[in-house]
Amino acid sequence: MFVALTLALACGGKVKPRESVVGAAERAAVWGVEAASGAIYTGPARTTAPILPAMAFGMTWDLDFAFGADDDTISRIELGRTAGPDGRPRWFVVETDVDGEQTLLVEASTVDLVFPEAPIRRFATTIDVEDASDDTELRVTATWKNRAGKPVVATFVSGHPKPMKHRNAVVEGQARNSALVAVDVAAKTSAFSASVDVDGTNLRAMRLAGFVPMQFAMTQATGGLATGSWSQRPGSVALSEAATLTWIPAEAPTGAAPAPAPAPAPAPVGDPVASPAPVAAPAPAPVSAATTAPEVVAPPPPPPPPASSFETTHLLTSGHRVVQPWSVTPTASGLVATATSAERTLVYTFRGNEETVELSSISSTPTGTTIPSVSVEFAPALPDLRRPFEGTATARYVIDVNGSRGHATGRVESRWDGDAVSLSFLPDAPSWTVDRPLVSTIRIAADGSVESSTKLAR
Repeated sequence: MFVALTLALACGGKVKPRESVVGAAERAAVWGVEAASGAIYTGPARTTAPILPAMAFGMTWDLDFAFGADDDTISRIELGRTAGPDGRPRWFVVETDVDGEQTLLVEASTVDLVFPEAPIRRFATTIDVEDASDDTELRVTATWKNRAGKPVVATFVSGHPKPMKHRNAVVEGQARNSALVAVDVAAKTSAFSASVDVDGTNLRAMRLAGFVPMQFAMTQATGGLATGSWSQRPGSVALSEAATLTWIPAEAPTGAAPAPAPAPAPAPVGDPVASPAPVAAPAPAPVSAATTAPEVVAPPPPPPPPASSFETTHLLTSGHRVVQPWSVTPTASGLVATATSAERTLVYTFRGNEETVELSSISSTPTGTTIPSVSVEFAPALPDLRRPFEGTATARYVIDVNGSRGHATGRVESRWDGDAVSLSFLPDAPSWTVDRPLVSTIRIAADGSVESSTKLAR
């Protein structure tokens, strides 16, 4: 995250990472078998595109230097490395203010296209890195300009991070107001030395217990569910087009078309008025008295239209917007909605058929890898949010990070209330996630477009 991306660094060293909150037996019993939501639906789908109940985010750093500052404005600076789309190292900086707000600094021509689903401020800068590391020692110096345009020079000298027995990092205040987040620390070590100068002034290091400077080298990943607002619009998106993001500046009119107009939204599934007219049966061939006229059989009713692909338009903290195309692909057990960018691939997996599709899992996987930065599984599946249903449907969720299982759990309560559907994500473990409950509110317009927002529910 950038959003809580590494952000949440949490493990800052004050508290060692903990073990998984889910044992093998519970994992198998609760999440081992996919199951339908059990929702009792009271009407047809009001749109064709599968609805996203929340926006997942994730990022994996193969190397992350963290420096805790004893400063009036900056609490932490992180210099992280990940593999770029071309396989070469790509460096990011995350600056955390004393109030916990974070800024992602990255080299990009359009910085808002970098993880648009992540709830974090973004700033484009040039990050120059001199990496003199070898097999025995890490030695990295980086320079960049921060949001205020001030030059920053950071130097880290450290041994290589060592594998951790337990990897579930304790997330404290970072990104507390923007995400339900979990952090995996696969390896970590205290840095031998770290120095950060901002505009020629050396930042003092925060010291743990008053003695040990807060400076670390780690391998870590962060992920979870983000706050934010986005809209969905049914359309026609090929899998090859699902990586074409579009940036819309904040000054553009709200109603401006962000991309070429999509095909007209299909009518709601099951609407008898919009169903294709029956095809007239061909007239029977002339028959003689010696033959029997063939029986004329009415054609079967047309099947519901398949779930369509769609676009999401994300409203960023900068006020700008980013349009992300999603392809929808049928599978043997349901369908998969996929969105890609230079940095990652988001996958939402639904079970069911053309009439009903229910979300069973979400993942965000870095480009060029097979291990998701974050995955979220639901048991049972969440209801089909396109269709009204009775009462409250309850499910459990589990969040895995960087292939490490069971970082966080909780329940999801879904219900229709008037013309909107709401989902409450209620964490129950570990303890440091409990004060980050989320609520998503989703409204479906008559034309099939969808407006969604996720907020903290404290």
